[in-house]
Amino acid sequence: MTQRQNRRKKGLGQEQRLEDEKQWEAAEQAQRRTARIAEGRAAKDGSEFTNKAVKESVWTGNGAEVVEKSLALENRS
Repeated sequence: MTQRQNRRKKGLGQEQRLEDEKQWEAAEQAQRRTARIAEGRAAKDGSEFTNKAVKESVWTGNGAEVVEKSLALENRS
């Protein structure tokens, strides 16, 4: 074999390894996400916190109910 053929073979093998690694990483992330959701843990990127904040925001109209509930709880104690 010539050097050119060896380089071509090596390049094809490297491309295949990169593709396999991408598929493996995607499967690993999916498995971790499934496990995290099953355990009820929040995502580390804070997306669950920000989504909750948006749902309970005064600006969206839902926040008034939350504020009223918290005031009622404070007055009760």
